[in-house]
Amino acid sequence: MVLLDGIEDGAFQYRTLDDRGGPGPWLEHWPQPAALPPLVRLRLRLHDEREVFPDLVVAPRLALAQVPPPLNAIAAPDAEPRQ
Repeated sequence: MVLLDGIEDGAFQYRTLDDRGGPGPWLEHWPQPAALPPLVRLRLRLHDEREVFPDLVVAPRLALAQVPPPLNAIAAPDAEPRQ
């Protein structure tokens, strides 16, 4: 399955924050592999230079629904409430 035809080149870039928490520069490589970047941009260049594909910019987030609750927070259905 082809989602987009005619791609010549593409690149991901990663946005940093400056010292005041504002938008910093876009980087070619993310220097903190243990942390998510505030923004990720995908830029595509197409074979036909008359066509322009818009930049895709996303803010990665961890889905809280995927984080399991602590085991001691899960009670059996017939368990007495803790006091």
